[in-house]
Amino acid sequence: MIGILGATIAIAGCAGGETHPYSAKERLEKPVIFADGIVSRTDTQEFAGTFTPDGKTFFFARYDDRSRPIITSFKTEYKDGKWSEPERFALSNPDKDIVVTSISQDGTKMLLAIRMDKDGQKSGNSSIWMAKKEGDDWGGLEYVEALNSSAQDGSAVWTNSGVYFMSTREGASLYKAEYKDGKFEEPVKLDGSINEEGIISDVYVDPEESVMLFTKLITGPAVAQNGELFISYRKNGVWTKAERIVDPVISTSAMEEAAFLSPDGQYVFFTRYTGRGYDIYQVDRSSFPLK
Repeated sequence: MIGILGATIAIAGCAGGETHPYSAKERLEKPVIFADGIVSRTDTQEFAGTFTPDGKTFFFARYDDRSRPIITSFKTEYKDGKWSEPERFALSNPDKDIVVTSISQDGTKMLLAIRMDKDGQKSGNSSIWMAKKEGDDWGGLEYVEALNSSAQDGSAVWTNSGVYFMSTREGASLYKAEYKDGKFEEPVKLDGSINEEGIISDVYVDPEESVMLFTKLITGPAVAQNGELFISYRKNGVWTKAERIVDPVISTSAMEEAAFLSPDGQYVFFTRYTGRGYDIYQVDRSSFPLK
């Protein structure tokens, strides 16, 4: 199970009809593996992800070595009509799990989930960290004091007004913190329409805060821990009661989690676990149960 390190965010949409690096040649009525053989490979396991605002760089998480299962962040760039061979992201640490969870709409701020405490020591819990763009690279890591607790915190995603994230400080639940004048305000736990029974492991909210996708872990005596996708819509400033996605095209006997929209909003990406492990899938928005 990916757990709360996995997270995603998509950046504001582009004009309709444009072709983007992730655009498919044909309509994707059923999910297909994204960049099969480049991003998603049979000898490794990939999950979660986030695009830069122009859609030309994709960050994703990978179990770096099956014999030493450390979660590492990788990136691939779209050059000369194809995705480049993924490279280990420079901010990755060889002994601390790290996932790039989102990039702000202006492309200048990055949020990450890292199993590292505020003093830089390896930790059993993940914490939320920030990096800022410096030229073509990303600068040093900054511990986000306002969002973190003594529990597990992660899966932080930027919107136009702040950040949504997951925390186990009061059970595995979702929170929001407004971002004003360069500072985060006190996080507020979302109400029961979202945080009902169950363990929430990751979250995506679009920049305008109109739709929310998240994973809830399902457990029981007859099944191993499994991830199911849920959806909620924001109406009149209130999130509707979250509903489980049961569409057979998306929800299978396999594990589905960490869903997010592409920068132009035309595709849904998500992680699925099958016999070959974790892979990142892509499907047309019209084939995903979104209103």
